[in-house]
Amino acid sequence: MTPSTVMKLLDEELAKSEPFENFHGITTENVRSFVVTPRQQLVDPDDGDRSPCQIWVAMELPGNALLAWDPFDESWAIVETLPDASCIITVGGDSLAEVLDGM
Repeated sequence: MTPSTVMKLLDEELAKSEPFENFHGITTENVRSFVVTPRQQLVDPDDGDRSPCQIWVAMELPGNALLAWDPFDESWAIVETLPDASCIITVGGDSLAEVLDGM
């Protein structure tokens, strides 16, 4: 997986223009403003099955949150950055709209 692959996946999701409800100020009109150059990030999946792993950050969101692509599950995730700078997956889903709804 490469940054361009992640960006392609994100662009495909954004092109769907699926509606979502988000209480952190993210809207369908401004969602693209949070996009960053994809980069890998070590996270704790917090699922009891996997050890910390690398996922791909695609957006930096309000409240120390990140939107990322999890290549292991082939799904989107909201990642919370904790005070000690470690990261944990807090919401997962099959679509961008699903995880933005769930954060």
